[in-house]
Amino acid sequence: MRAIIDADPLIYIVGFGHQGMPLGYQKSQMDDFIENVLVATEADRASLYLTGKGNYRFDVATFQPYKGNRDKSHKPEYYDELREYLQESWNAKLVEGMEADDACGIHAYYYKDRGKPYTICTIDKDLLMLEGTHYNYKTGVWNEISEEEGWRRFYLQTLTGDTSDNIPGLYKVTGAKATKKIKDPLQSITVREEMDAYCYGQYVQQGDSELDTSARVQYYREIQELLWILREPRTAPNFISVE
Repeated sequence: MRAIIDADPLIYIVGFGHQGMPLGYQKSQMDDFIENVLVATEADRASLYLTGKGNYRFDVATFQPYKGNRDKSHKPEYYDELREYLQESWNAKLVEGMEADDACGIHAYYYKDRGKPYTICTIDKDLLMLEGTHYNYKTGVWNEISEEEGWRRFYLQTLTGDTSDNIPGLYKVTGAKATKKIKDPLQSITVREEMDAYCYGQYVQQGDSELDTSARVQYYREIQELLWILREPRTAPNFISVE
């Protein structure tokens, strides 16, 4: 069993969880945390990914800046040191041009296509659009995501957006209560193409009144591309250890 670990949140969990403690102590806590993940998932191998420089989504976002609402200064004291430690001691791969989430998705689908067992380990709800076994290493919650459920979660996000990444979706226009009513019909749709047709229609009908139909369609497709977790590499997957 391979544990495919989104390592970005580990820096914050350990760093903020032990703020003020010496770096050496925080490193030992990082080791313990990852070891516990391996025990919980019964993994004999682990692949860890960290987000590096660049992200194609910054160029995709034209309506408003991707992650433009993030406070870049809100980091643990030993943020850089813990990232370096994960690379040196746990062979964490630094992913450039995309996010650690994408590397997890690419690796998971590489294994899925070859019938190899894997568990996706993260606290990020975005990764729940990926088919397979998921383990939330902060809460200890497991999820088994089918292909249909993965698609449904993706399309639900196209409606709600993702405020943490500055992706508004329809929530900005319709508000929480109306968005909930819009989301509910998706629960009974089982075919991907029908999910897309439904969400597409909602953007055309409910979209920003300042945008014409063509712009609303463009906005919908942009939201999809921003939210999508990659399953295949945009470039050669030389950062993935798959053996």
